Amino acid sequence: MHLDSSTLYREYSRRESDALYFVKPPLVHMTGKRKTPSTQKAEWTFLTNHTHVLICVHEDLSIRTRDMAARVGITERAVQRIISDLCEAGYLTRTREGRRNRYAVHSEKTLRHPVEAHCLLSGLLKTVENGDVA
Repeated sequence: MHLDSSTLYREYSRRESDALYFVKPPLVHMTGKRKTPSTQKAEWTFLTNHTHVLICVHEDLSIRTRDMAARVGITERAVQRIISDLCEAGYLTRTREGRRNRYAVHSEKTLRHPVEAHCLLSGLLKTVENGDVA
């Protein structure tokens, strides 16, 4: 079975001795470039997707899920899960206004990890907003 680079996502299967095999689609980065073994290095950032979504909401309290997903580089469903997590933890409040959501960020809350638990969310948001590093 041959998979060309135009295949984004399909499950191919064949039956052999009552076993089902799935062939994974080629790795495609968000830029649309196919990853080769030499470029399959893990990409990471210092901030998590939860932080990225929170920053998006902080910048625009009525931002759409679709816009957050495009900006962060994740799916809309992932954004919905993250927003639910943030609401459950008390970092966000979501209210419905017509067909849109409006958010409130509770920046008085402390960060979650023990290493940064002494810091307020407002400090992180101000640093990202202003670009202050000192």
